[in-house]
Amino acid sequence: MKTLLTVLFIVLGTMLSAQKSGNHNADHYQSKAFKQKKTSRTLTGISIGLGVTSGILYFAGTQYEKNHPNEWFAGLGYYASSLIALAGGVGTAIPAIILSAKAKQNRKKAASLQPELTMQTVLLPAKIVLQPGVAVKINF
Repeated sequence: MKTLLTVLFIVLGTMLSAQKSGNHNADHYQSKAFKQKKTSRTLTGISIGLGVTSGILYFAGTQYEKNHPNEWFAGLGYYASSLIALAGGVGTAIPAIILSAKAKQNRKKAASLQPELTMQTVLLPAKIVLQPGVAVKINF
């Protein structure tokens, strides 16, 4: 009985762990899309934060320029910081848009996969079972 259970677990474990090499299933594309969407949301948040920071620095530069009319280049540091923050915001927004589009493509790939039946043969020791174990596996 113990030997039969061991064989059963070996067969089930092999069935569950075996995958077709070179072919990706729907789970692969769904997990990839989830990771890309999560990264895209993070980059979008960073981009929005840098855009708001850029606006605040620009406003601070205009106020500094109004309060110090006799200084040359009054508020120039604020304007430069504002441009740097704006460039950082645009620089993170572009990859966020690209990742979001790739995530959408991967979700479409996962949805388009059709289930397929594959036959899998597991070789067992001859003393335990005379015939090899055969299982039907459904891949999505």
